[in-house]
Amino acid sequence: MAQTGFKLHQVSHQSPADLAHKQLEVEKVGVIAGFLAGLPLAVGTVQEVLNAHAAPEWLVGLAMVMTVAATTSVGLRVGAALAGLMGKRH
Repeated sequence: MAQTGFKLHQVSHQSPADLAHKQLEVEKVGVIAGFLAGLPLAVGTVQEVLNAHAAPEWLVGLAMVMTVAATTSVGLRVGAALAGLMGKRH
């Protein structure tokens, strides 16, 4: 009778392309999470504070855009850091 056993640690190895794809997916999730976190922050808090201080409309709009851009950037950095940890783990 032939043996058909295999070692589990060999099955879990991923190709570099698979790992790169998963890392990219983690970065995408970070960007999306940062963007979605920035929207309510910009539309809610930033807009209310600036409107309460009678800031010009253009300044309110600029501050809202910058808030979303900043949180999206933070999301990308967090996603990239997590993706880097995935690469070091394997």
